[in-house]
Amino acid sequence: GEDAADFAVTPAGGEALGLPTIELLESLLNGLPIPGIDLGDGVNQIFEQSSESLSAFGQVTWYFTRQLSAVIGLRVGTEEKNATLTVQDRGLGITGMILESENFTTQLSRKERETSPKLGLSYEFSDDISSYASWTRGSKGGGFNAISFQNQNLNFEPEEGDNYEVGLKTRLLDGTMGLNLTAYRTDVSNMQVVNFNGIGFDVFNAAEARLEGFEADMQWLTPLEWLSLNGALAIARAEYLSYPNAPAPAGGGDANGEQDLAGKTLPKAPKLTASLSPTVSLPLADDLGLTFGLNISRRGEQYLALDLDERTRQEAYTLIDAHIGIGPEDGGWGLVLRGSNLTDEKALNFVADHNLYANSYFSSQIPLQRVSLSLNANW
Repeated sequence: GEDAADFAVTPAGGEALGLPTIELLESLLNGLPIPGIDLGDGVNQIFEQSSESLSAFGQVTWYFTRQLSAVIGLRVGTEEKNATLTVQDRGLGITGMILESENFTTQLSRKERETSPKLGLSYEFSDDISSYASWTRGSKGGGFNAISFQNQNLNFEPEEGDNYEVGLKTRLLDGTMGLNLTAYRTDVSNMQVVNFNGIGFDVFNAAEARLEGFEADMQWLTPLEWLSLNGALAIARAEYLSYPNAPAPAGGGDANGEQDLAGKTLPKAPKLTASLSPTVSLPLADDLGLTFGLNISRRGEQYLALDLDERTRQEAYTLIDAHIGIGPEDGGWGLVLRGSNLTDEKALNFVADHNLYANSYFSSQIPLQRVSLSLNANW
C-alpha cells in the first residue's frame, strides 16, 4: 500500500487504472519526486486448505525362467481436499483496481480416485547385460489456484500419463564400465501447465502432450587407475498434441489473446542435454590423496514461458564446473575448493510478461561464477 499513490500517477499506473494517457503529463509526472504515502491500501488474501490421502500399492515379480521375468504393479488411492479462499480490498481500493480483484469468500472441495497400474518384462542376456520393457500409468492430483484474485478458474483437474519405456543395462569391460540406454514415450492427457498471470502463477489444464526421447548414461573406471569418467546424454522432443486455447504473447493471438499450440514445443524442454565429468585421483602420501574433477554440461535451446514468446527463447549454452580436494582415503576429513560456471556464462532460467507495464518483461538468470572453499570432518 505504501507505493500505491506513487504508482497511480505513473504512465503504467494510468494504463492499469484505465486513465487516458497524456504524453506531456506523463513526462512531467515522471520527473517529479513524489514521496511514498501509505494509504493503507491493498488486498488481503487468505487461503486455507486441508487434505487427506489414502493409498495402497504393491508390486510382484514373476520369474518365467531364470532369464525372463514379468513385473506387475498396482497403486490405488483417494484424495480429498477442502479449502477456503477469501479476497478483500482495503483502503481506497487502488491496488484492487490494478489487480482487477473481486471481494469474495468461497468454499472449495474436491475428491479424486486414482488407479495406477504397471506392467513390465525383463530379460537377462547374461550377468552383465539385461533389458526391459514397461508400461506405466500415473496421475498427478488436481487442486486449487490459491493465489487467484478473481472468483473464477479456481480448480484444475488431475493429469494422467501413460509411459512406455524400453531399456538396456550393461556392465562392460570386465565390470569397469556401466552403460545404460533408455528410449521412452509418455502421452499426457489434461496436462497441468503453469502460467504467470502477472501477479502469481496459475495452474490449469492443457489438452494433450507427448514427450519422447532417448537417454544414455555411462560410468567408466578407465585403464588409467587415476582417471574415471561419467557422462550422460538426452535427446528429447516434447510437444503439445492439442492445446487450442493457449495464452498468446503480448499483442499476439486471436481476439481473446489465445493461440493454438498443437505441434509446438513445451516450455523448458531442450532437445539436447549432455554432460561429461572426468575425475583424476592421485596419491600424495600414505592414506592421503588429491582429487580433481571437471564437469562440462550442455543445455540446448528452449523457451522459458508457456506462450512461447520469442523474447523468452534462451539459446543453447555450456557450463563448466570444477573442484579440487585433498583428504585421506577413509574420508575422515576433506578440504575442497569448488568453482561453478567458471566461464561466467550468462543465461536466463525464467522470463515472464510484466503484469503492469506494457511490452515489458522481467526475468532471472542462472547463477554466475561462484567459488567456495569447504572443510569437512566425519566421525
